[in-house]
Amino acid sequence: MVISIHSDNPEATKIVRQLCTLCLQHGAEWHPELQINICNGEMSLSLPKHSLGELIRIPTHLFIPISEAQWIPSPDTLILGQADGRTSPLQRELIRLQINLYNATNKLACWSNRNPLSTLVSQPALCTQLLHLKPSYKSLISSANAAEGFLRTRGLHWVGPPPFENGTTVLLPIVDFLNHHQGGAGFTISDHGVSATVAQPTNTTECFAHYGGSRDTLELALNYGYFDMSTEIANSLYIELRGRDSAKVIVGDNCRLGATHSERAPLLKAAKNSIWISHFQWQHHRPQMEMIARLLFEASLKRAGRGREESHLYSKGLVRSIAIANIREYRSMLEILENSSSNRCEVLELAIKRQVEIISSCSHTY
Repeated sequence: MVISIHSDNPEATKIVRQLCTLCLQHGAEWHPELQINICNGEMSLSLPKHSLGELIRIPTHLFIPISEAQWIPSPDTLILGQADGRTSPLQRELIRLQINLYNATNKLACWSNRNPLSTLVSQPALCTQLLHLKPSYKSLISSANAAEGFLRTRGLHWVGPPPFENGTTVLLPIVDFLNHHQGGAGFTISDHGVSATVAQPTNTTECFAHYGGSRDTLELALNYGYFDMSTEIANSLYIELRGRDSAKVIVGDNCRLGATHSERAPLLKAAKNSIWISHFQWQHHRPQMEMIARLLFEASLKRAGRGREESHLYSKGLVRSIAIANIREYRSMLEILENSSSNRCEVLELAIKRQVEIISSCSHTY
């Protein structure tokens, strides 16, 4: 199966051909009209517009485990010190080609230069504020190795049956070229491999994947280092505020209420002097979700023994207060960035502004 490559980088083209040949020889399959594009270091997959069916299928023995790999520190070049001990000879050849391709397209240097994490490390006040509001990002921000940080954005975290242990990070050859879009195709993953169907949500020839989960624009910026305009959700920061009866309200306390997927209805637990809310999400394309959350909060407060009218007013004010608190924190972050004399990060600024835009459009809170 011949694959078409449209490229402005001869070295990268040569490596991609070797990579594709090796994958085909060992069971990979893809759409017969698939084209790989390489332009200014960016890679993508495309098909004629309005294509249908399966885009690509990669068997698990072509997955490259990298969780235990060791990397020689470098700001602009990926240098493998020691491969993951679980790799086969085939996987070691694949990782060699994958590293050569990343280096030929200058991936590590580009990621290091535009990645918001470098801005956070250099601005302690902003970093402290963000870690308080997004405590789960502490390990991500504290990562000192550029190679490990970059590869974290490229890998799939395996969850499922063998051949890999849960939590193993693996690289997916060719699939790695798919960019994220909110309307992209989800991956179908099994112990036999990974596959994706054709999704062209931008009405162009480019095919997209959805990287999974329910990350908003800020979380995509922090995880992957780019600004994504297609995402139409904003997840609440970890917020502490006071309710109308001076009760302490905590939003984002998933640990206390059980880990909850952000797209599911939020959980609320009410005690005498405190209220815990698992999470809160605004959806630009479904602003009615805010009203649904308010009704859920109202029902929870009634079950906790509050009166009908009190529950109605309390939940209405609570939803508004959560929006106001989030916007206040985001504007505070923007002020720090805008007053910075050096190392401003456009990706981070755009992501924060997008969060404010989504929350404001859903709640009419400015």
